[in-house]
Amino acid sequence: MQFAEQYIWNIVHKLIIQMKGLKSMLMISLGLVIFFPVKRGTQGHKELLVRKANKAKKGYRG
Repeated sequence: MQFAEQYIWNIVHKLIIQMKGLKSMLMISLGLVIFFPVKRGTQGHKELLVRKANKAKKGYRG
């Protein structure tokens, strides 16, 4: 469990270094928001967050 989280944060850190910018930060945060509830296995919570993420994506594009 600990190792998996460490691995994910290493990837996130590398991505931030490679493409410093608002868009990459947004995509990473959306990924984390969707990923962590999946790990916990709370289905209803996940769906709510996915809906929020989709709204955020639409707002960001406009």
